[in-house]
Amino acid sequence: MITSTLSDAASLEGLAWAFLAAGAGQVMTSRYPVHDLTAARFMARFYALLADLPPAQALARARHEGRKAGMPLKETAAWGIWG
Repeated sequence: MITSTLSDAASLEGLAWAFLAAGAGQVMTSRYPVHDLTAARFMARFYALLADLPPAQALARARHEGRKAGMPLKETAAWGIWG
């Protein structure tokens, strides 16, 4: 079972902002902890889609396809793009 706290979310957001401050154009992070296997499957699909789509569209399609493939909503909704 994965649990999340406010400090977990704040830490992830702070990490994203640190990368942006260091010069990254965009950063994709999860808003809260997700299962490793689901994250790996989700990211593999996201990066495959990213070859042909802008980041926001690739993320939206990966979420949609993940839900259709039976991934829990909490796992597909965790991801966000900053910047």
